[in-house]
Amino acid sequence: MYATRPDSIDPPLQSTPRPRSGSRHPSPKTLAQREARRRAQLNAQLTEVCVKLSLNTLLALAFISALWHLVPYHHQQRLMLQEAQKTLTESEERVADLQLSFSQLFDPKQTNAAMQSQSYRVDPSQRQVIWLEPKH
Repeated sequence: MYATRPDSIDPPLQSTPRPRSGSRHPSPKTLAQREARRRAQLNAQLTEVCVKLSLNTLLALAFISALWHLVPYHHQQRLMLQEAQKTLTESEERVADLQLSFSQLFDPKQTNAAMQSQSYRVDPSQRQVIWLEPKH
């Protein structure tokens, strides 16, 4: 059914005979080899941890340096944006005033009022009122 056998299958019932050593305790040579392998593994793990720590420290320093340079730039951009928004608001107010003035000046119904406000001429149908001080 499977192309390969999984590792979890039990070993065959017939086992191969192992040569027995005379004692249950390993020899000092075997103990030294185990200790050397253990030290080599610990040294490899220590080296790996040191490399990871130094790379992470280097990345953290690069990140801090980038932030150090980007914060003033961000502040400058915010100031420029605020200035642009202020200019835009002023321009929008000016455009609104000019549109109102334009619509009043070129409205056919308000032609006489526009001429009167722009010059000293008075509508012929209006009478001029002159106030005099009473004499006593």
